[in-house]
Amino acid sequence: MNNQPEIIFHQPKAEYDALRLLFTAHKLASGMYQYHNWLVSPSITPTSKRSGDPAARERRGPNNLIIFPDLPYQEIPNFWTRVMGEVEPHTPPVAPPDLITSLSTLLTPTWSRDSYPGYLTLQRHYHNIKDQFWPTFFSILSPSLRGDSLQAIHIYPTLYGTTKSFSLLDSKTTTLHIYLRTDQGIDALIDGIVSGAIRGQLQQDLNLTWSETEVAKDTLLLTTPLAQFAPDYQSTLHAIRSPNFATLQSQSLTYLKHLGLNNSNLWEIDQNIITYHARPLNNLTRQEQTILTALIQAPDHALSQHDLTHALYPNPNKFSLWGLAKAIQRLRSKLTDNNLPSHLIQTDRNHGYSLFSTPTITKPNDLVF
Repeated sequence: MNNQPEIIFHQPKAEYDALRLLFTAHKLASGMYQYHNWLVSPSITPTSKRSGDPAARERRGPNNLIIFPDLPYQEIPNFWTRVMGEVEPHTPPVAPPDLITSLSTLLTPTWSRDSYPGYLTLQRHYHNIKDQFWPTFFSILSPSLRGDSLQAIHIYPTLYGTTKSFSLLDSKTTTLHIYLRTDQGIDALIDGIVSGAIRGQLQQDLNLTWSETEVAKDTLLLTTPLAQFAPDYQSTLHAIRSPNFATLQSQSLTYLKHLGLNNSNLWEIDQNIITYHARPLNNLTRQEQTILTALIQAPDHALSQHDLTHALYPNPNKFSLWGLAKAIQRLRSKLTDNNLPSHLIQTDRNHGYSLFSTPTITKPNDLVF
């Protein structure tokens, strides 16, 4: 297949921004973005000029920056609990209509169709390169990766969240959905298209992690002829290596604290019911309950392999590191079944296991937004 898929640039809507914020709120509350070293800010922190449109570049922040506005979320009853329990963080996101409406109302005083810098420029840029981009795309990617069933791409403009988020193609999918933050340029759009096309297959067929698929995508966009269509593309690793990363991370942690999300280990045990962000975990086996209880009650939420194994196997004759590893694997799958990220249980190499937590803020008084 070498036919271009239809691409639909949707007009800005407050609903798109509300859904984008709910998606982002879920990822923040679960600790997913913190785990991958994303930075959070209520507004864009300008970065230095690079190639491409200098004015557009000045409007952008680091490519690992998440825009999450400082709104009175407390005006929505049980906002964070509802986000964790009722929002499905897919692309496109799914959320209760009343929650979308409530968040749209909070956005109304500042939301405007005129607040989308560069969106028309982006559309013109895409139309100028599409006849060269798609033949290159199909020639470089193997049939198993290039999304031969792809028929349409929907672009939803938003002011918030990460630079973009995207659905994943598989053998039954013909449509790709991309939420694109509109301070971004053509590099973010190309990134979304390539990522949506390849990551599903890489995760499914090769069992790659998110970080490993990130490396595969970086290789395509930095070392193949696809690079000509995304001249300003920079990897997430590049942002983490930036000399400004430590300062931006501290600012991010301060803002998360302001939002009430400075500690992502909000685990509680009440009458043998384990909750995370006040949301009960369902269908835990006795063994899974034992592991989580031991980790929650341990100092710093960390235990050695020996201590965890002793909790699972009081009889020393049944001691089994292999059995512990399999039990952790099943528990991580159970977290996923409960719409939580599996990384909340981390492996401490050569030691044991711990519950994920965010770093400590070291100099909060020195940080100003």
